[in-house]
Amino acid sequence: IASDTTPFVITNTGAVGIGKTSPSYALDVLASGTGVIARFNSANTTGCTLADGGTITCTSDERLKKNIVSFESGLDALMSLRPVTYNWNYEDDGTAKSFGFIAQEVETIFPKLVMTQDNGFKELNTIGLIPIIAQAVREQQGIIETQTTDILGLSLKTDQNITTIAELQASVDTQLTIIGTELAALQVRGAATDDALILHDTRLSTLETLTSQLELDMNTQASKTALLETQMQTLIDFYTTFDLNNLVAKDVSGNVDLLEGKLRAKVLETGALAIEVVDPLAPTIGTATILPIVTDADNDGIDDDTGADGKSVTIGTTAITEAAKIFTNFTKNPGAYSWTDKKKNGDGDYAGFIINLSAITTAPVKVDWWIVESK
Repeated sequence: IASDTTPFVITNTGAVGIGKTSPSYALDVLASGTGVIARFNSANTTGCTLADGGTITCTSDERLKKNIVSFESGLDALMSLRPVTYNWNYEDDGTAKSFGFIAQEVETIFPKLVMTQDNGFKELNTIGLIPIIAQAVREQQGIIETQTTDILGLSLKTDQNITTIAELQASVDTQLTIIGTELAALQVRGAATDDALILHDTRLSTLETLTSQLELDMNTQASKTALLETQMQTLIDFYTTFDLNNLVAKDVSGNVDLLEGKLRAKVLETGALAIEVVDPLAPTIGTATILPIVTDADNDGIDDDTGADGKSVTIGTTAITEAAKIFTNFTKNPGAYSWTDKKKNGDGDYAGFIINLSAITTAPVKVDWWIVESK
């Protein structure tokens, strides 16, 4: 699907372009100007923003957080992690190895950073390691500052009540003894400092490895974008369907065929265009309203006047098939999650579908719907 005037493109290979007419990847986005490229939000007000320059920022506002406690587990916990190099199972043995961690090992130390997918495989939130690295650096800096204070605290005291050369010699001998003793102690502390610096260098190397891992995992985040394609597809299909410049399949009469349900562009007297459903028994696009329960004298959960249950609406259309996909777009947040169920008649043929809400609405909820055939 393509148009010279639309920023949304779907190629015949299934590649999606936003701002690009010739996408090079499964999802290829080109934003005009500078600043934000994409924003992904959830209903709980949290989300992430992808901007130019390769920056990704995520919600971190204090007003959206509670039970805030300073994080204390840093250096020791970080040193418990085991950085590894590896190949994915699908890669050849000669392929250059990736850097990272084993999710099962990290889960025993930081279980909050590991999630288990529906298929049983585990995912690691490497971005979540940044606060842990920051705390580890703070602790390491505290160790260095303490050692510096101890070294600078070394002092010598000279007797100021000397009146003879013999007393001066005795004082010098005493001070030399003190110096020798404190130099020996300083050498011991210096050896300990050297060991600490070596350990510090090792830990810095670990931090550098972790930083490299975070940079490499940014590429992995791109693959997770594919998980958003279904939601992005909903928006793309919606705008593609309703953009007159993007209608792609017409018969000889100029009608648009969507899943064997045709739409017709009609010129009104005002000069504007209106879209009509040619086959009223098999519409593939439409609008419905989920009505609230206003009057329910018998308390049966059904409105006495409209027959509405406050959480669903039934759409009748013979355009539904086994492979068809149903897309919905609510004009405002219904305050609940939604899903659709296909509906068959008594003969076992598909006769429509039901749009459901997980909670009863208290006000009319308008929802646009359309059907797309899945290959």
